[in-house]
Amino acid sequence: MSLLDITTTIKFVKDRVEATTSAQESVATKWVWPLKTVAQWQADLNELDGSRDGNQPGTLPSLAHNAIAAHQFQAKQANDLANRYELIHIKTVQAVGVMRGRAMADRSHAAVVDELSARGDSNIAIEDEGAELLAAWKLEFGENFTPAPGNTYDGLRELFEGKTDAQGNVVTPSLRQLKDAMKTAAAATRKAEGVLNLLFTRLEDECVQWYAEAVQVFAEGTPEGDMIRTTVPTSDQYSPGHPKPANPAPKAPEPGK
Repeated sequence: MSLLDITTTIKFVKDRVEATTSAQESVATKWVWPLKTVAQWQADLNELDGSRDGNQPGTLPSLAHNAIAAHQFQAKQANDLANRYELIHIKTVQAVGVMRGRAMADRSHAAVVDELSARGDSNIAIEDEGAELLAAWKLEFGENFTPAPGNTYDGLRELFEGKTDAQGNVVTPSLRQLKDAMKTAAAATRKAEGVLNLLFTRLEDECVQWYAEAVQVFAEGTPEGDMIRTTVPTSDQYSPGHPKPANPAPKAPEPGK
């Protein structure tokens, strides 16, 4: 599920719960639903509040906040990884092009250089081509060979292996570290999303149950019945996790009608 899907679903569920809670409060003098109190609805609404980041004393981040934050962090990790592959590809294209020119001038390099490629259009291909380049670079031209300003053997190797300072702090994460971070972020997103989806499912069931009882207690044509039918969203308008159908199926008639 994308971040847009999550935020759209949160909004619908939140609107539905708020409308259900408001309707439940409005009819409380005539009918009290025994299965869930207004306070319990409010506690669930708090979990749908994406702005509740847990920074206030005595509060924890909401489930909605956790899911949104996990999606955003995953997007950052994905962007960092994509940028690394793009940089490897750019340097590979440049270095291979120069090496081919040198191999034309000195055919002793041709056997190795002619096998190099810089046409990768996937992460796997780009990584393989960069690794092949590193091996050929050191063997044929030496580590001090600089095909273009800023494009060095050590610089390309750092994009693969990373770099730490004298204290062991990471200066440049390795490609493996970036890939692992991306996988960890994706797993965390799935976890946060799964927990939130469980809340969505429970709230949808509870809203359906409340509505089903409420429209039996308050008939169509009564002030309460008309208020409920016109202000409380129903599942045929939107189902959490799924887009609103282009042509929703008509509601089944209420029993006895």
